[in-house]
Amino acid sequence: PRFYAQNIDTSSFIIKAEQCEEKKDFECAIINYSKAIEQKIDDPNLFFRRGTAKKKAFDLKGAIQDFNTAIGLNPNDAESH
Repeated sequence: PRFYAQNIDTSSFIIKAEQCEEKKDFECAIINYSKAIEQKIDDPNLFFRRGTAKKKAFDLKGAIQDFNTAIGLNPNDAESH
């Protein structure tokens, strides 16, 4: 049987993304946050974090989309506004 890495722990992607951000490698951070989002599509914090990385990478349209998704998933979270 073939085994696929579909159940990789989301936190490993988050840790990698944070490491990328520390190095100012925002494209790397975006990729890893995107992988985390694939695992937890309903987590507004992941969209907020990816939006922040996109903002730092000067992808303002993408950042706004992620921030809007974060707000839509958790409209009561003041940090997302």
